[in-house]
Amino acid sequence: MLEAVTPVGVLYPFDRGVPPAPVGQTELLLHAVVASFRYRSEPPGLEPLGAGHCKIRGRTLRDLGQGYYLLDAGVPLVLASSDPLEVGLPVEVLAEPPLMAFRAEGGGD
Repeated sequence: MLEAVTPVGVLYPFDRGVPPAPVGQTELLLHAVVASFRYRSEPPGLEPLGAGHCKIRGRTLRDLGQGYYLLDAGVPLVLASSDPLEVGLPVEVLAEPPLMAFRAEGGGD
């Protein structure tokens, strides 16, 4: 697990980066798999729900192809969804565990 202090709060994603674990500022790419979603206008953010699930609210920015979407949830996040998402609409997602963070080689500052 990685403790990540972000503009939307402290997150604890599963760290998919290469060792060593970063200290200080590091660029992360957050990734989640959609369990379910609904179009709903709410402030962007991420909310832990327990048992590794989280609720993600934001706006889809771009279809990345092959079931992947870029979402602005207050932090950039890539969603994997078996159902198509409409680009430009506000969405609320229930994400499957775990929330993942990919980071560049080398860690932080």
